Amino acid sequence: MPLELAIPELPATWQAWLATTPTWITGLSGGLLLLAGGRLYKLAVVAPGIAGGVAGALWIGETAGLAGSVVAIAAVVLAVAGAVLCRMLERVAVAAIGVIATAGITQLAWPLVMDGQIAPWWGLLLGGAVGLLLFPSVFRSLIRWITALLGALMVAWSLGYQDNAYVVGGLLVLGCIVQAASGKGRKKGKKKDQEG
Repeated sequence: MPLELAIPELPATWQAWLATTPTWITGLSGGLLLLAGGRLYKLAVVAPGIAGGVAGALWIGETAGLAGSVVAIAAVVLAVAGAVLCRMLERVAVAAIGVIATAGITQLAWPLVMDGQIAPWWGLLLGGAVGLLLFPSVFRSLIRWITALLGALMVAWSLGYQDNAYVVGGLLVLGCIVQAASGKGRKKGKKKDQEG
């Protein structure tokens, strides 16, 4: 007589929570980057791995027709794996931040410049290539603004507004203001410590 294992059905509230896990992981990480990315350098470095892991899990889930709970678990696993990989390969992570940020800018700006047309794949690829080449040299000096941009893109995606330039722009302005305001006191404190 074969042994049958019955896998218990998760309660509906758990299923709903698991189905939204990829979205809130990205939204929470993006919110932290948006408001405090300049102070959270390590999170800024691992953010591309988190975003890539979530996006990969969603793509796999959609392609394979997987259940929401399986996709949520895959999103957590792939996000953690991506974060660890980016932390281990910091230079690659900084370049990946550049690719994501400039491809996101390209996706938002293309319709504004090209009479409402959606950005073609080669436009995103070209925008990403610019970020790949440009970001490693400017990342440290512009970390507050870059992390605010990356956070704005991640939060907008998690809210379903990744194609809305006004939402991304508003989040970007908010992030820049918060990070600039919070950074001023920190610099003064460092100068006082150096003088005393």
